[in-house]
Amino acid sequence: MKVFYALQVTIVLALAVLVAAAPIVPPDSIQQGGDVIQYLWHQARTRSFVNVLPEQLQYGQGDWFSFLSQHGRELVEDFYRGDVRTRDNEAYATRLGKQKFLRAITFEERNRITYDPRNALPKQRLAMLLVEKYAEQKQIERAAQQAEAEKRANWGRTLSLSREEPGPSHF
Repeated sequence: MKVFYALQVTIVLALAVLVAAAPIVPPDSIQQGGDVIQYLWHQARTRSFVNVLPEQLQYGQGDWFSFLSQHGRELVEDFYRGDVRTRDNEAYATRLGKQKFLRAITFEERNRITYDPRNALPKQRLAMLLVEKYAEQKQIERAAQQAEAEKRANWGRTLSLSREEPGPSHF
């Protein structure tokens, strides 16, 4: 019986290790987000939160800065407010990175927040959340731009400048 129990425990532990080691498949908004979003996601997934992009990705810095300035504080506050351990314990929230993230999203500090992803799960989850929300916003913006372009293309097709008979535009 003890052997059977030990075998069960070993199997459960082996499965837990496999699940923990399995890569997280990024959401569609990340996969379709382009170089800047994929870079930010990779950094968040592996070791750091970046508020200033490297030189080769500076073309995306303005949008990233704007997103963090407009939505970052609220996302950070909501993240820590939703965590039962930190809701009423500001010291614990600070230890889990709250103040560092607040300084980073307001650009009081212009650097990376580095963490060891194996034992800094709350920091990693927050970094991934910020990048995910940014990617979702960019995806919505792209969809709106595509809809506007399609609307203009359709409008251009139906427009008639002929005087002989009214076209679909009824001029």
